[in-house]
Amino acid sequence: MKNIYLGKTTKPNIFKMKEQSVIYQQRRINYYLQGDVSKRTIVFIHGNSLSAKTFSEQFNGIKNIPLLALDLPGHGLSEKALSADKTYSILGYIEVLKHVISELQLTDFILVGHSLGGHIVLEASEELDGLKGLVLFGSPPLGMPPEMDKAFLPNPAIPFLFKEQLSENEINLLCEALTDIEHKEKIKNEIQIADGDTRSFLAASFAKGQFKNEIELIKNLSVPVAIIYGENDSLISKQYLSELTIPTLWKKEIHLIKNARHSPQMEQANEFNKLISDFYYSI
Repeated sequence: MKNIYLGKTTKPNIFKMKEQSVIYQQRRINYYLQGDVSKRTIVFIHGNSLSAKTFSEQFNGIKNIPLLALDLPGHGLSEKALSADKTYSILGYIEVLKHVISELQLTDFILVGHSLGGHIVLEASEELDGLKGLVLFGSPPLGMPPEMDKAFLPNPAIPFLFKEQLSENEINLLCEALTDIEHKEKIKNEIQIADGDTRSFLAASFAKGQFKNEIELIKNLSVPVAIIYGENDSLISKQYLSELTIPTLWKKEIHLIKNARHSPQMEQANEFNKLISDFYYSI
């Protein structure tokens, strides 16, 4: 794995973009847009119980590249789903993503997924004609049946990602797993405003097998894929990632960001942004 460390970002974590929205199944889907989407655009998808605002440092720091970040239904400023059992799943979120891409007429784009967002963009990859590349972080591709004990580390906070109602202590433990102390309050706010049904229905969808074989998908990708890993991630197994077969792996290596946990886009934004920009211009 390549070690990257250019120094901690000093930019304020402020999300300045104006909220915009599209309607999906009678519900408002919020998104943020920067730049001209007629050009190749980077589309960010956030993690479980989080929101597009976790990409604020990308909107502040990445220049001259069109950026789009959306709030999944039940997250951030997007409204709760009309049909929770159909929407709050990876396959349901793929339909939301496809709808937004269609509404905004995106024909040339790179998908960047964090945690749950990474699983969404990977599973969506075979359904999107305009896709030019993928970036995954905090998202170990899973097969069928998924080898959860190998892909994930034994962290006591993992069950909270699938629990509808969370206590104050459970939220705090989840925050500690997702990010560092500096960004804890921001993550805590995102978790508190998320619809708890997004977690419980996501768990139910997994139990029903409503997901694709990501191991096979990543083996057969026709576009380049970059994998980024925070060296102090307490949720994802670095060993598991290193053993995957990924023929189109960008630069033939997993890119490790030092002094970062599960959310390197926030914790070490300068290094993360440089990787994203390098990937954008190299493919």
